[in-house]
Amino acid sequence: MLLPTALAETSFMAWQGEGCFFWRKSIDDHLTDWRDLAIKRTAENAWSVSDMQ
Repeated sequence: MLLPTALAETSFMAWQGEGCFFWRKSIDDHLTDWRDLAIKRTAENAWSVSDMQ
């Protein structure tokens, strides 16, 4: 698995100095994007289900 290794290396490098703040912020931004996308998809699925009934 390439991703976990790259993620670990990136996070380790980011924790050097003030980079940890930007790294943590970017992670929060990604999580927010994923949450918004999940909510949007759930809403779309709910609409399609109600349309079928």
